Amino acid sequence: MKRHRIALQGWIFDAADAQACSGAKNRLLALLRGLASEPRRDRFSITLLAGRDPDPELVAAVAALPHGATRCTALRAGPPLARVASEARLLGRLARDFDLVELATLPLPRLRSRTALLLHDTRDLGPLARSVLHRVAARRALRTALARASVTMVPSTAIRDQVASLSPRRIEVVPAAVEPLPRDAWPPIDRLPQGAFVSLARPEARKRLDLLVRAYALGRRRSPALPRLLLAGPPSKGWAGLAALASELGVEAAITIRNDVRDDERWPLLAAASALCFPSTLEGFGLPGVEAALVGCPVLVARDGVPHEVLGEAAIAVDEGVEAWAAAMVEVTQAAAQSARSRLRLAQEEVAARYSPLRAAAAWVDAWERALAISSRAVG
Repeated sequence: MKRHRIALQGWIFDAADAQACSGAKNRLLALLRGLASEPRRDRFSITLLAGRDPDPELVAAVAALPHGATRCTALRAGPPLARVASEARLLGRLARDFDLVELATLPLPRLRSRTALLLHDTRDLGPLARSVLHRVAARRALRTALARASVTMVPSTAIRDQVASLSPRRIEVVPAAVEPLPRDAWPPIDRLPQGAFVSLARPEARKRLDLLVRAYALGRRRSPALPRLLLAGPPSKGWAGLAALASELGVEAAITIRNDVRDDERWPLLAAASALCFPSTLEGFGLPGVEAALVGCPVLVARDGVPHEVLGEAAIAVDEGVEAWAAAMVEVTQAAAQSARSRLRLAQEEVAARYSPLRAAAAWVDAWERALAISSRAVG
């Protein structure tokens, strides 16, 4: 049987250690595990292009494929410009060994092989970009990448619609896959607040954690017994500003900020939470929301944002503003909310099926096959 040679970007530099939470890693890991059961898996030879310190879970997932392997490279974390130059040199040498190279970072280099672009979100194109110059540069890099890519894959229809005007080529929706950690593998979480409102996010402007803190303070004034708020995310200078805001609003004693929540702790933490609070509207998909829904945790999302689109009836949509979010946090903890919780639990099965690794992997393979059909060269 002739097999198409696929190279996947496997260097993940947004997590400081193997236990840290990384959305990019978790999405790729679930897709690889789904691919292991996809009926067309024998048509492909998969190579994970890893950095100097490959992630052991990704390596194991590739090794479980019928024709999977990992190739370690000299790539390592560093300044963006140095990273881009290193990636371009490396891929220029390696591309000729593959029929399709899938990349998830910009800019997308010009390669001799077919390329697939995995676009997670459009955060740098909107009003919350780091600067106007950065937004202009990001838009130019994305337009060039869309023109060079044989196929572009995005996690939601909202992202597809946002970038459709920039690309004459078809954009494929490949939803993120979510595979819960089995309950018997959940670690104890005695060191973390349980029954709290939980946010799993970086302290970036687009995450709108300042709105969440203000809403929590208002809700706490109305309902002093409101559960505490846990803000969990990687280390960042942004936490200092949120801590100062909590102190200014008089709720510093009721808010916990943690930078050390491990990936495996997310599941029991969400299962025990009063609700996951997800006020961001600038998301590509919103993995934490799906993770929470899969363990029966109520999910508060911004109405009409991408997480609302992704979860549908499995989420509680909240209108814009501090007042609306404060009211939602109070209501979700009241006895009257139990019927809503029952409805959300019924939606769990639908969410699990919609974002299963196997279903996502099938969409992934569909996108590969369309790209390869443009001009494929299979090898034995």
